[in-house]
Amino acid sequence: MNIIKALHGQSGFSMRWASIGILLYAFTIKSLADVSNISMSAIVVPNCQFSGGNSTMSFGSYDPTDSNVSSPLNSSASFILRCSQGSAAVISLSDGLNAVNGTRRLTSGIDNYLNYNLYKDSGRSIQWNMTNTMQYTANSSKAQTFTIYGQIPAGQVNIGVGSYSDTVTINVTF
Repeated sequence: MNIIKALHGQSGFSMRWASIGILLYAFTIKSLADVSNISMSAIVVPNCQFSGGNSTMSFGSYDPTDSNVSSPLNSSASFILRCSQGSAAVISLSDGLNAVNGTRRLTSGIDNYLNYNLYKDSGRSIQWNMTNTMQYTANSSKAQTFTIYGQIPAGQVNIGVGSYSDTVTINVTF
């Protein structure tokens, strides 16, 4: 009988542990089956930034008595723009600090002016200003180089000697 009690005690002991094991297993299955979701979101905003480039357009020497009597003087400058992919930008150029009635002018001082124009194309046929802008949509976030083509028209003969300059602002709206 002691053997039966011993076995019975073992069986009871084993049954209790078996019951606890089944309950633990049931809790484990329930916790594995109980899931939840977290929604993630982000917004990529349109953005454009200048990143270097040649900020000076140097025309060199304009000769109103010889070479530039009948030939314009051309030059170009570039700037680099980096926009987030998909950004739609409008790029415009101001008329400069010395413009009169939409005519851009370099100056060497009081009443000394040399007219010039800025263009979108190398053929210098499409002027680039505040109303005739360039539309740009970024296909990627890589840097994009834009070239501004400049021209001092020929035939400006009553121009005084000196160093002429102007400042034009590049406006990017996105």
